[in-house]
Amino acid sequence: MSAESRRAVFLSYASQDAEAARRICDALRTAGVEVWFDQSELRGGDAWDAKIRGQIASCALFVPVISAATQARREGYFRIEWRLAAQRTHAIAEGTPFLMPVLIDDTREPAALVPAEFRGVQWTRLPEGEKSAAFCERVKHLLHGSEMESGRPRPAERDGVYPPSAAPEATRGVASPVKTKPRRAWLMLAAVALVALCFAGWRWSQSRHASAPVPDNSVAVLAFTNLSADKSNEYFSDGISEEICRLLGSVPGLRVPSTASSFTFKGHPVPPAEMGRQLSVAYLVDGSVQKDGDRVRIRARLLHARDGLPLWTSENYDRALTDLFKVQDEIAGLIVRQLRGNLRYAVGTHSAQVRPEAFQLYLQGRQAWSLRGIISQKKAGELFAAAIELDPKFGRAYAGLVDARTTASLNLANVNQRQLMADRGSPYRKETTALAETAVRLDPNSAETHAARGGAYRAVWDFLAAEASLRTALRLNPSYAHAHYSLGILLMNQGRMDEGLQSFARGTDLDPLSSRMQDFYSRALRLAGRTSLALERAEQAIKLDPDSALAHGMKISALLALDRVEDAVTAAREALERDKATPLRSFEPAAFVVAYVRAGRKPPTDLLPEVESNNYDVMAAGGRHAEILATLHEDKVYQTLIPHLLYSTTFDLVRREPKFTELLAKLGLSEAHARAQAWRAAHPAEKPTSK
Repeated sequence: MSAESRRAVFLSYASQDAEAARRICDALRTAGVEVWFDQSELRGGDAWDAKIRGQIASCALFVPVISAATQARREGYFRIEWRLAAQRTHAIAEGTPFLMPVLIDDTREPAALVPAEFRGVQWTRLPEGEKSAAFCERVKHLLHGSEMESGRPRPAERDGVYPPSAAPEATRGVASPVKTKPRRAWLMLAAVALVALCFAGWRWSQSRHASAPVPDNSVAVLAFTNLSADKSNEYFSDGISEEICRLLGSVPGLRVPSTASSFTFKGHPVPPAEMGRQLSVAYLVDGSVQKDGDRVRIRARLLHARDGLPLWTSENYDRALTDLFKVQDEIAGLIVRQLRGNLRYAVGTHSAQVRPEAFQLYLQGRQAWSLRGIISQKKAGELFAAAIELDPKFGRAYAGLVDARTTASLNLANVNQRQLMADRGSPYRKETTALAETAVRLDPNSAETHAARGGAYRAVWDFLAAEASLRTALRLNPSYAHAHYSLGILLMNQGRMDEGLQSFARGTDLDPLSSRMQDFYSRALRLAGRTSLALERAEQAIKLDPDSALAHGMKISALLALDRVEDAVTAAREALERDKATPLRSFEPAAFVVAYVRAGRKPPTDLLPEVESNNYDVMAAGGRHAEILATLHEDKVYQTLIPHLLYSTTFDLVRREPKFTELLAKLGLSEAHARAQAWRAAHPAEKPTSK
């Protein structure tokens, strides 16, 4: 790396702030400053990730753009960039400038969701990324070493109070010490505070009705309205919406949130601007479906999310059900052509015609599968099997059947299904992978078939084949949230925590209103030692689905990891009291029991079902580590246990025991365990708090 290239500025921003970041970039480049400004946030991939990490490791100044948009997004690749930059400060000599945070709106510094290292340096405020000659000059001076400042936190700035300075606010990127008399310093601080308060008030009055900017290449498909006389046909209108969403998701560079999130607004009079804000999209697609016998009428609209005004309205498409796929393809193509930007990609099409009756069963199966419960997975499997019987060449029906099987095997409460998939000699396992191969062979251009194949091979421990399939699925449909989620699990199972968290973050970004996506991300964050963030995710999952026992369990586990035992017991008691009125779905009582055991109390047996006597978390909470070692056996290790074996503190006291290392070797997890422990050593867990 040349000395000249090391004088580059790395600009880090959330996609919603792209325009403001562009203005900052243009101003710096006009001033002769080299700026690394990546505009490919949605590209992803190992090569791209390696490039970004390399630039952060070698840039001279790291400029994070902080705003209401970054406050609203609790996950995103920009947060990975921020953490990498924060980690680098610990290897930088004192007196070396590196961090230079920039605020582009009236977000308050003390409340900003940023790494602690960012608070140790002075911040710049550039409203909406406006140009500032003083700011550019400051950057140039810092790059050429005329002023020195540490990238580490400084005691004088610990509370976010800027040292007094007579320089204009736009020049205060990284400060040098300024000596003033105490009285004059306080007067200057008061003056600066008054000016800042007035400016913040003006900014608030100007922006109180404005939503955070979102990229133009983003669109959400809402649930189409069922206008059929038979209201039980709602699954059909939902399925049409999902199909259009799937086709739009195949467009490279187009962000399309999952229908699992966009459908949460169904039946609720939510303003388009609010839907756009929650889904972080610039456009919305809605419409109606009217089915009458073997005929169907579809109408669609493309709306501006900011005001709900239509950009385009389709004609009424009256077709026979046999032409349904052509209608879907045509509508999706018309919508893409109406989107602003430089999208020059064709929308994917169906590779084969499908019998209408089979397609209807498939739509019903997907609706049941999305519920994720034990009973719903059984129903979904039956519907997919019926669709296959009607049309043996329907590839995505095979994929649905595989998804129903693998999803059921991941449910801790579904003991029988777990055992069928865990038994390496089970014909059930071989049958599942055969179904997955059939799905891909019949429909090789479908992201769903490749993702299902990936899930099947992950379930039978063929991680290489699983990853290849999931990568293919995401190439075919970069917006397929389930594939990102499935890849996240797989990467964690291989000890690749950083990559796994990225996949979970991406999946959650594409499915922001899914409780299940939030609670699984919470588990990943907790195992990664990021327990405060894990607690935030769990609480968000509960907010989205108050009746999810899994979400409540994740919250309790996060509280226990933070050593907030009494809070965990309170959360368990409140959830169980709720369960009296509304039974919690997918009940998994281990975390509830652990809370009581950690508190030295007897679990309420009248409310909690019996927990397996060999539950490892319960044994660890009771100090029964010898029993953990005695009961560990390769036949007892299910997919859901793998990340716990690799990362969880539950197994810390037995990790060095010969039996534990032998078990890992038998399971083929020795290398993954070594990677996981190296990651843990490099990323110490958040210290517990007694709050």
